[in-house]
Amino acid sequence: MSYSNPGYTVAAYLIEKKTGQKYEDRIAERMFKPTGMPTSSFRLTKADEALLAKGYRDRSGPPVPFSPIYLRPSGNLHTSALELGQFVHLLLNWGETENDLVVDPEYLSNMEHPRTTLASDAGLRNGYGSGISSLTIDGFPMLGHGGGIEGFSSQYAYSTSRDVGFVVLLNSTESPQAMRRIQQLAVRYLKADVDPPARPKATVSESTLRNYEGYYHDANPRNQGLAFLEWLTAGRTIRVEGDHLVAQPVFGSPLVLVPISETLFRPQDDPEPSRVFLTTEDGQSVLAGPSLYAERLPRWRVESVRWLVLASAAILLTPPVMIVPWVIMGLRRRIPSRGGGWLKGALVLCALGILLPFAGVYFVDDHTIGTKNIWTIAMYAGSILLPVAAVLSFLLAVDARRHGIHLVSRLYAFTVSIAALIVSGYLSAWGMIAFKPWNF
Repeated sequence: MSYSNPGYTVAAYLIEKKTGQKYEDRIAERMFKPTGMPTSSFRLTKADEALLAKGYRDRSGPPVPFSPIYLRPSGNLHTSALELGQFVHLLLNWGETENDLVVDPEYLSNMEHPRTTLASDAGLRNGYGSGISSLTIDGFPMLGHGGGIEGFSSQYAYSTSRDVGFVVLLNSTESPQAMRRIQQLAVRYLKADVDPPARPKATVSESTLRNYEGYYHDANPRNQGLAFLEWLTAGRTIRVEGDHLVAQPVFGSPLVLVPISETLFRPQDDPEPSRVFLTTEDGQSVLAGPSLYAERLPRWRVESVRWLVLASAAILLTPPVMIVPWVIMGLRRRIPSRGGGWLKGALVLCALGILLPFAGVYFVDDHTIGTKNIWTIAMYAGSILLPVAAVLSFLLAVDARRHGIHLVSRLYAFTVSIAALIVSGYLSAWGMIAFKPWNF
């Protein structure tokens, strides 16, 4: 299945309709009680609040308020390290406790690996199953899942060899590096007497490797809120180097892909394959893996849009810089030019139309991005202001000659207004004009 939080809520609803029980009660009866998790729950009560730790965003700040997830079945579990450890122990024992079979081993196996993706159909087992995903920690293949809300982060994992597992719960989101470091230390301690598994490698003909060369652009539909930004920064070129492939992203460092078979590849430092090359039913060549779905396309088609939009966005940032020379020139000019002030004001509004949304994205808190506040309103206002200012500045630039505005100033105005129209058109294609974050 795909990573879909609403999917778990639909499943919970079906459980309630089928059993006549509340989802929370059913899980408590069938999972928490036999596993030894008596204080764990998906719904907070007044009695629970006294048991809760305080969460923090930074080292010196006050504790943050609790932020319940509105789709509770997808990840609103309240538990302790001890009780989540009981759950990991259950997973290590293929769904069994000393007294009960809580999860059928066959169902658990289906949860641990993807079963319905194109990548899994092509033979890739690494990825997201149903609530459990593949991990690599300090050279060891693991299974597990992480989570986080404002002020809290968590991770559980267990070895694919089913010998060890761990739980990390932090009441701070100030340092993601701390979470990664603690996980590494846990695995090093638990696997102190075990060597990491050998990294497999297959010999694949150069002609087969050459078949995969080309440019692959991301087409993963998961993150639609920021898809318009991801599209501009995503993509990689696959090339052959000796007996392996190299994935060179548009922005970032190259990734060496070692063949495991003719279609399966692993990153150089990973013990298991996590990339697969496949062809869809309609003949589209695809590079797929966990959270990755990239289609092979002629690179010029992507780059002609990417750099046009990025260059236009850069041009839109220049009017605020021009304010100072405009003021100096205006003070020196004895007779002000008619219409020049309106044109310059429209150009500044174009810049404001792109700066407001970026300021909103940068300053808004994770837990308030779905509410109406000053930063989300700034995002909405900017997404309306930009196209309006683009049209207005273009019309004023066309009319500038009649007012005797200098040729260089007119050309600059045309450049900025056209850049604003290009960015507006790109955002419109992604449905981001008049975007209201609080509606999502």
